[in-house]
This record gives sequence, C-alpha cells and structure tokens, in this order.
Amino acid sequence: MLKKRHEGEGRFSLLDGLKIDFPDHWIHVRPSNTEPIIRVLAEAKTKDMAQAALRRLKKEIAELKKKL
Repeated sequence: MLKKRHEGEGRFSLLDGLKIDFPDHWIHVRPSNTEPIIRVLAEAKTKDMAQAALRRLKKEIAELKKKL
C-alpha cells in the first residue's frame, strides 16, 4: 500500500522491507526480525527534513492501519 501510494515519486527497493529513494531523502520501513515492531528509518540532508519525512510516513501508516 505504501509503495502504491508513492509510485512515481522515487525509486523503490524491496530487498529488506520497503525503501523509497526520493530526490532529497529516503525512507525505509521493515518489520523487525526480533521484536513485534516495524522499524521506520529516514535520512535527509538535514535533521529537520528527516524528522518531517518520518512524521509524514507515520501519519500514512496510521491512516492505512485504520483502513484494515
């Protein structure tokens, strides 16, 4: 669902979860192998940009969760 939502916005990798490379940042979502959690990572040029990307992604995940 996240992949479909961001089609055309960046390059995708499904090697270890879902990684989307956007022009100015990337996000990575994957289930933990040792805990019942989802790991959400982001990297950007600035801390503020990375935190904004994480906030957007967490909001999207919460919205998708409500639909299930």
